[in-house]
Amino acid sequence: VLAAYRYIPMGVGLGWGVVVKQDEVELTADLKEDLIWTIWVSLFTLLAVCAMIIVISNRLTHPILSLVRTARKIEGGHFDARVITTRTDEVGVLAKALNTMAEQLEQWYYDLEDKVVNRTIELSQSNKALQVENERRKQSDERFQIMLGASIDAIVMVGRQGNIISLNKATSDVFGYEEDELIGQPLTVLIPERYREAHLKGWGRRMETGESHMEGQVVEFPGLKKDGSEILLELSLVTWEQGQEKFASGILRDITERKETEETLAFQSSLLEQVCNGVVVVDLNHCIMHWNGYAEHLYQWCAEDVVGKNIVDILSQTKLKDALVEN
Repeated sequence: VLAAYRYIPMGVGLGWGVVVKQDEVELTADLKEDLIWTIWVSLFTLLAVCAMIIVISNRLTHPILSLVRTARKIEGGHFDARVITTRTDEVGVLAKALNTMAEQLEQWYYDLEDKVVNRTIELSQSNKALQVENERRKQSDERFQIMLGASIDAIVMVGRQGNIISLNKATSDVFGYEEDELIGQPLTVLIPERYREAHLKGWGRRMETGESHMEGQVVEFPGLKKDGSEILLELSLVTWEQGQEKFASGILRDITERKETEETLAFQSSLLEQVCNGVVVVDLNHCIMHWNGYAEHLYQWCAEDVVGKNIVDILSQTKLKDALVEN
């Protein structure tokens, strides 16, 4: 029970008052009903607001999430992914830009793929051609090494700095060195000391200007053996360039014995020239090898006219035949 009391002054000495009573249930019945209605209205309003928020949120976030998913697909290599939208707002502009970018990436990808395929084919063909070229060079090098090994002449290859980079077995035989003793050594180890300075000047001029007085000619040149003795060489020089490098090769033939033989023959020839008799020397093919001065006087033929000719032909043209038969 709810009660309310109020004092009422009715006169002197009288303590009158008014007490009002009312049942609590009866008093709060209307309040409870209003409260229930308020709660239901609030709940309905809250649900409506939440629904509106969800709808608005979905309308705003769904296109963005679609853009994100499409971007991730493109990032993963699916360049054919596109954003489907009909919006014309900022999100629509962004989606259109993303689709354009995806189209360009897809085109670049296919172009790059075609280029990779074509480049792979080119590299494969180049690799095959390189293998063929390497095999050809290998065979060429093998033939060259066989030729070097079979040559009776010494063959020496020199680099730009004048150091020996290659030689054949004949070089070792001619100069008395082992191959590993000469590789990397300056060429001057094979040249007598008195000629080294001139050689270095000529080599430097050849490397700087490309000029050489010896190239293309066969010249006689002294060589120095390992034991310190000198030999006479016949030298044929050739130079060439490969890229930025310059090289030279020399073919060397030991003509020491030949020169000694020539000197001996010259001495013998001088002796024959001093003989007071006609002397004619022929080889096994009847070719005249020597015709001394007295033979010129005796038979009226100059040596230069008959040397190298068949003696039978000469006999048929002169009285030499009768003279020889008579003698």
